[in-house]
Amino acid sequence: MESNLTKLNSFLRELEVKADYKEIEDIYNNTVDSYLKEASVPGFRKGKAPLHMIMKLYSDSIDESFKEKAINNLAKKYFDENNIHPISYLKLLDVDYTQGKNLNFKVQFEVIPEFELTKYKGLEIEKPYIKVTDEEIEEEIERIKESESKLEVAEKALDDKYVITADVQELDPTGIPLIGKMEKDAKVKLNDQAIIEDVRKSLINCSVGDEVKVKIEADKSPSGKEINLSFIVTKVEKIVYPELDEALIKKITKDKESTLEGLKNFISNIIQSYYNNQMDIEFRNNIFSVLCDHNSLEIPETMIDNYLEDMIEDLKNHQPKKVLPPNFDSIDYKQKNRENAIFNLKAMFIRSKIIELEKITVDDVDFAEYAEKESKRFGMDKEKLMNYIKSSEDIKNNLLSKKFEQFIIENNTIIEKNLREQNNNQKIITT
Repeated sequence: MESNLTKLNSFLRELEVKADYKEIEDIYNNTVDSYLKEASVPGFRKGKAPLHMIMKLYSDSIDESFKEKAINNLAKKYFDENNIHPISYLKLLDVDYTQGKNLNFKVQFEVIPEFELTKYKGLEIEKPYIKVTDEEIEEEIERIKESESKLEVAEKALDDKYVITADVQELDPTGIPLIGKMEKDAKVKLNDQAIIEDVRKSLINCSVGDEVKVKIEADKSPSGKEINLSFIVTKVEKIVYPELDEALIKKITKDKESTLEGLKNFISNIIQSYYNNQMDIEFRNNIFSVLCDHNSLEIPETMIDNYLEDMIEDLKNHQPKKVLPPNFDSIDYKQKNRENAIFNLKAMFIRSKIIELEKITVDDVDFAEYAEKESKRFGMDKEKLMNYIKSSEDIKNNLLSKKFEQFIIENNTIIEKNLREQNNNQKIITT
């Protein structure tokens, strides 16, 4: 067998093969034998028809089946001998076959892209951060008080700390009720931020039995049209907020705190933890954005399409009954997510290359440190946990990712960026 491999780009290969008949004779004979056993010939039972009849009826089909098998077998032989691992199906470009003489063919296929790292040290990478504010803590305390509040029947709504129950009727511009446009026992929470301000103002100072008419201008109306409403007030209730005493604070914090200051710290830690997690994701995205900007590589179409198919499959697995909505457009979805798929694949290859070059590995010390931390966290036996950790690929990959990220931090300039103050950047030199 003569062969020639041409590199068309970093991932696309073209293979040309010339094979003598003696190299493929067995494949041809096996193909004929399969037709002898399985082909149907009128007047004969399956597998009993003579060879000349089979060849007369199925000669073209035999040749096509043989060529397909021979091409796949010869290509596989070449791949095995040369340690090549295609990631796509073979694309047949040309085939020349003379029965009993030779088989020449040319195919294209894709492999994992080859590339050289250009730069991954001495770069500038932004690390965003957000610090929780006192205002956010106070807002959360108010939300908690709101959730723990109770309602007391009142005579009159003195301010916006009241809930009004009313029969609401829509009117035409002349004040005549519109048929089918009435809502009975509608509840209006006057401190709800979604309430139109004209409605809020009109209902303050109302009492049970009052009729309050409100005209909502077109520019303030959700529909963009002028609306006239009549509110017949049937109930007025005052929102009574609880005192943030020790009992309530313990309830909110699950007995972790008992003072107002402790509650504020508790809330601050929760909000800050959320921000930190979000910023960690953003930082990792920034790392790979910078690395992709400085290291060029092409991604095979096959890999892109496979990645997008995996995204769709993952999306399906998170749907009720694991079935996509009837109006789901896979073509549109792939188009919208194509750039994201390419970015993630580039990031994956660059990360793997850096890990390989820098010999970043996870060892027993890393496992032991993780086991120590997690055993204290969950109150588990350290040795038993150690055995589980070593057998978990997810944990291993997580630890490897952390070591990779630490390597990037130590070998590049990390610029901390306060997202609340876009112009306030502080450089932290870590190289």
